[in-house]
Amino acid sequence: MHANDRSLPRSAAAGTKDGWNGARSIMAAARRVAGRIAAALERSQQRRALAALSDHQLRDIGLTREEVMSANARPVWRKDVPACEQGPAESHDDLQRAA
Repeated sequence: MHANDRSLPRSAAAGTKDGWNGARSIMAAARRVAGRIAAALERSQQRRALAALSDHQLRDIGLTREEVMSANARPVWRKDVPACEQGPAESHDDLQRAA
């Protein structure tokens, strides 16, 4: 064993694939963070689009100005999603869980 190899894990010093597990977990964490940021940006865009609609247009899609204002007051990174931001699939899933 070379003197410098003592600081490396055995798997990394031996050149096995196990030495890459740390890098893989870092990449997986980075992908999760990037996904959460993308979801927050999308929620922000959707909230701005809803806020730009007239009261008549909001009524047409079954929302009130108060619901939109409430959604806009929430942080975009919150996981709990108000009914006015749920898509059809989310609403259906909620109904299935409640049954």
